[in-house]
Amino acid sequence: MKAALVAIVVLLLALPFGTMRAEAETFDCQRPSMPLARLICGDAVLRAADAEENEFYDTALTASLDKAALREDERAWFAAQILPYNWFAQQHAPIDNAEIVKTYRQRDGALRQKTQSWRKVRHSVPGTSLATTCIALPQQSDNCTVAASAPIEGTSSLRYQRLTYAQPATASAIVIFAAEPDRRDDWLPLAVKSSKRASLSAPQAIASPAGTLILIAGNADSDGSALYRLDQNALQDIDDRSWLETLQSHLPDGLELSPEIDADYGKMQAVATVTRSQSTCCAVGGSATIEFAIEGDRIVVDGVMFGEPRDSPNDHPN
Repeated sequence: MKAALVAIVVLLLALPFGTMRAEAETFDCQRPSMPLARLICGDAVLRAADAEENEFYDTALTASLDKAALREDERAWFAAQILPYNWFAQQHAPIDNAEIVKTYRQRDGALRQKTQSWRKVRHSVPGTSLATTCIALPQQSDNCTVAASAPIEGTSSLRYQRLTYAQPATASAIVIFAAEPDRRDDWLPLAVKSSKRASLSAPQAIASPAGTLILIAGNADSDGSALYRLDQNALQDIDDRSWLETLQSHLPDGLELSPEIDADYGKMQAVATVTRSQSTCCAVGGSATIEFAIEGDRIVVDGVMFGEPRDSPNDHPN
């Protein structure tokens, strides 16, 4: 699987909140480090609006079957609608706090709608319909076709649908179902991965040191991957992107890795190439092996090891 170090990483590294934003507030108001944080933490109305939006987001995240898409949507909303106020606060320019509150309130409404839409999807469907009838996903067109439906190899009680859409809103979606206990041939949707630009691969079960993982991968033009940990018949959504945001902090100063990284969740490792190095630890062209772990609901970097370039003289002894 290929994972790209996208441009938003630079932006997100500067933010004081985690990827999931599961806390009641976006900012650490005990130590507000950026002007925007000081602005919101220093105003009771703004701070309350921010905390309320976080609560709506957490509720929507719990209800959603496509948590990866909601996380990306939340990042994009924050970057476009809230983060620009940091520049005005930094320049001591006039800011209309009421407009910020209005922006939060509008987001609250959108998150409420997402919550309600996903709750309607969370009901069992008969197994006889999985091969022919699309499950109705929020904000998708009715012009849907079931392109594939099959058991997930390596698991005993999971199936999937691959859905394709004629409208440009979404190119494809994968829906994972689990058999309902004690209900013959009834299937409950557990997770959804959608892509706007390319088809997605069939889900695959991976035996890993962290347990059985379910991976939905896309090709180079897709909207990324989705990763889950299987716990009996439940799927725990695993954030497999935020580790990219912290990777640089695990590297020596002056060292950079290639933007494309091969991740192997069976080994809980990723391999990249050193593209720039002012450190004595590693030569340009050398390999970097990134060790993973799962903490809570996300992949984290557990360590980085470096190797010699493939064309190193050490590989060709006299």
